[in-house]
Amino acid sequence: MPSLEINQEAPHTPAGLLLAIRQIGQWGLDLLFPPRCGNCGRVDIGWCDACTALLQATPIASHTTPLNNAFTVISSGIHADILREALHNLKYLRQTQLAPLLATRLTHLFAELDWRPDFITTVPMHPKKLAKRGYNQAGLIADAFADQVNLPYLPDALIRTKETISQVGLSAQERQENMRDVFNAHSNEIQGKIMLIVDDVLTTGATLSECAEALIDGGAQAVFGMTITHASDKQ
Repeated sequence: MPSLEINQEAPHTPAGLLLAIRQIGQWGLDLLFPPRCGNCGRVDIGWCDACTALLQATPIASHTTPLNNAFTVISSGIHADILREALHNLKYLRQTQLAPLLATRLTHLFAELDWRPDFITTVPMHPKKLAKRGYNQAGLIADAFADQVNLPYLPDALIRTKETISQVGLSAQERQENMRDVFNAHSNEIQGKIMLIVDDVLTTGATLSECAEALIDGGAQAVFGMTITHASDKQ
């Protein structure tokens, strides 16, 4: 049974009382609906140690995708099995501890490349979606990866200028139209620099292509991309 830990800081204040109520409510929900591992279903934990070990042991299968604007993306595996589940749990189920584990896959890939980026950046979320989710899952991976390879992380290199519908279920052409003119470069620091964009999944490449073009238009010298997974030919 999960322990009940009530924040004792100013419980008599409205903010303190609200926090206490939320904590009691979460404890009650955990009691009635205990968390389950998002991969194997084990009760009482959101992601278990056994699945962490399985994720760490999953071989890296480097896959290079040249996109139509001479922008190259390298992925660490197919979007299936435990990699798919880990990304789903990170993105939708708040299992943020998975970000550094996934970033390590990119770190191993990066060690074999001759890329020499100046900055790591990521695909930005629209502020409304970011406020709703509370974090950018791709940004968490990018930040952890930048730390592992000792390169500066520049999360504000790009801004998303308009809100788009979900890419899920769209055709390649629809994805491209959906992402057209969505991003702008937002930092003077990218002038003449080599940028590396990190994202979670590569499907058609529409999003990353638009990001790369925005960075080049903003003055970047060159752009590369890395993702945890890529869609298989059958997806």
